[in-house]
Amino acid sequence: MINFLRQDFPFFVEYKKALNISLILSSLSFLFVLSTGFVFAQPEQKSSSLAFIILFMVFNSQMLFRILIPFFYSSQFSERNWTVGKEIIWMILEIISGIAFCYILLLWIWNIPEGFYLENTIRSITVLFFGLQFFTIPLSIYIKRDMVLQDYLQKAKYLNMLLIKKRFDNSVIKNQEVTVILKSNDESENVELPISDILFLKGAHNYVEVYYLLEHQVKRILLRSTLKSLFKDLEDFESFIFCHRSYIVNIQQVTTINGNSRGYKVLLKNYEEFIPVSRQKALEFEVAIRNMDI
Repeated sequence: MINFLRQDFPFFVEYKKALNISLILSSLSFLFVLSTGFVFAQPEQKSSSLAFIILFMVFNSQMLFRILIPFFYSSQFSERNWTVGKEIIWMILEIISGIAFCYILLLWIWNIPEGFYLENTIRSITVLFFGLQFFTIPLSIYIKRDMVLQDYLQKAKYLNMLLIKKRFDNSVIKNQEVTVILKSNDESENVELPISDILFLKGAHNYVEVYYLLEHQVKRILLRSTLKSLFKDLEDFESFIFCHRSYIVNIQQVTTINGNSRGYKVLLKNYEEFIPVSRQKALEFEVAIRNMDI
């Protein structure tokens, strides 16, 4: 459960996208309540009245929590650091603020007197608003993930074109004759490999799996060490970057770049499984590919 709450989730710092999502959710909520509001309305109320109240609630809570607060406190909000847990908390706050907006609208703007009618109206709208969240929350998650996915797919397409333009293949990889010594914790299992043959390193608890090419076949060595320790042996070579907290990849071995809602995923030469590039490392990865010199 804890790992699920820590998973990446898209939070748009691009306010145009956030505004578009707010308008979509508000409009759909309005239409939904307009057609079903008679079930929840008091005898004196019309569905259109409830629909306008819901429109006011959804739009204002979305504007407050998706645009205004992130704008004035931008340092606290980052698409790369946003998680499922933070998104759930933020949605709960949106619901609470929506109910507060409802109270303000009824009591101050429409001058509905306090008492039984106001309490029943707020109760009906609260039930309707909570029910509406089962419709809007999955929809907003789908829209956000789809937007992020399309963004990464477009960027991946550009990076793939960049790789093709640079005519990227093993015959032009630099440092073919340069070797590096990867050291284990006690230096009893050190291994020396050509830079051009290393594909990637994968962290596995107190061990690191080193994947490399030998006569065009992918081989694996297990070293008792950590990724951070081994990265010290590789940091002098610009082609090695942390693409994920569990992976160090040799970008000169990248053959294909694809995208998903969590970042990129890449294929390496002669290796058939995708290697993840997290959203936290996506920008660093893009810069590394653009600056790659072969």
